[in-house]
Amino acid sequence: MIKYRTSYDLTIEPVSIVSETEHFVLVETNGKARREAKVSSWGQFHDSWRHAKEFLVAREQQNVEYARHALELAKSKFGNAKGMREPK
Repeated sequence: MIKYRTSYDLTIEPVSIVSETEHFVLVETNGKARREAKVSSWGQFHDSWRHAKEFLVAREQQNVEYARHALELAKSKFGNAKGMREPK
């Protein structure tokens, strides 16, 4: 069976899966099988390419929203610093 692995470098890679459980997949590589977590800090497995793409798009949308929030906070702090007056 084929599953699709997404990585944090925005790649979607088809992977040959021997079997799977709720939390792990058995990945076939060079005639050998090794166990990988379905969800890890570096990637995640998906049932279809479309689901993998949707996951990446949603994750990057969250990153954009976080960056917008961080920019607004930075602008606010910049304005506060710029408006500071020396005490008399």
